Amino acid sequence: MQGWRLANEGGYQDLAKDERGWLWCQELGLWLGAWQGELVRETAPWLRFYGADGSLVLLATEREQQERRQKERAEQRAEQERRQKEQECQARLDSVSRLLTLGLSVAEVATALNLSLAVVEQIQDSQTP
Repeated sequence: MQGWRLANEGGYQDLAKDERGWLWCQELGLWLGAWQGELVRETAPWLRFYGADGSLVLLATEREQQERRQKERAEQRAEQERRQKEQECQARLDSVSRLLTLGLSVAEVATALNLSLAVVEQIQDSQTP
């Protein structure tokens, strides 16, 4: 790969490649380099832009895919957290019921499970037929 830039004198100057074989475009503040991957349903080496830090500049479709994957992962994490809280809540309800059934007082259950008296009483009331 070769590249040139228009010099102030009107002629062209060769661009020097770095150790990766990339060319620096001062005007854009980007590197131009080879990238191996699939674009337009074809796997091949492609010329791509890279940021000053060497990170690949994503195409619009790649950004959309990345954002969609991030959104899906966030939704999955939120659902997992919701299920976990639900399971913890159910386990606490079961514990309250078991301890009350064993004859512990509302105050003893509240202390044992680090719950307020009001919460234990509410659970007790919801389970009373």
